[in-house]
Amino acid sequence: MNYPNGPYGQGFPVQQPGNQQWGYPQQQPYGYPPAPPAAPNGATGIIAGVLAGLGALVNVVGGIFMAIGLTAVSDSSLGESGFWGGLMAVALLNVTAGVLLVPGTVMLLLRKMIGRWLVVAGCAVSIVSSLMSLGMFSTMSAYTYGSSGTNAVSVIFPIATLILVLLPSTTAWIRAKRTSAPPQHYPPQHYPPQPPHPGYRA
Repeated sequence: MNYPNGPYGQGFPVQQPGNQQWGYPQQQPYGYPPAPPAAPNGATGIIAGVLAGLGALVNVVGGIFMAIGLTAVSDSSLGESGFWGGLMAVALLNVTAGVLLVPGTVMLLLRKMIGRWLVVAGCAVSIVSSLMSLGMFSTMSAYTYGSSGTNAVSVIFPIATLILVLLPSTTAWIRAKRTSAPPQHYPPQHYPPQPPHPGYRA
């Protein structure tokens, strides 16, 4: 092999790109951490949290006012037909749904998995309550705690929240918070000095 002459006539081997001399591995670029993966889109999770918060407010306030109104009802037809008990059950279910949705909303927006399941449970209770209310409205002429339109909306509202909170994108958004870690900075790699070529003369 031909060696080019140095400033004092000594020969040194030519270092070719990717050529490993004297058994040392090829140095890799260093000093820059790998690029983090793209964060998942949290639009569905945030929208589900906002809807769950609105649902919590409506269920708690509406359930409490409905229960207070029922305690003041003096219409004997409600008691004789058994509708009073059904209406009180609807009011209690509304309050229960709101109690589940309040902490569920907070924990969901904090991207905790327990918040997702609390929202699911609150929506399920709200759907049952809305279906009961819609059924009593269609069979009871004296029922004045809603209309067919408002009862239909009260069913659609928790169903939409339930679908959004169960979407895979919402799950990925929650799990991304749990698995995220601060970026690590890699220090420069130091390699031992290479020994001089056997043909080198000091």
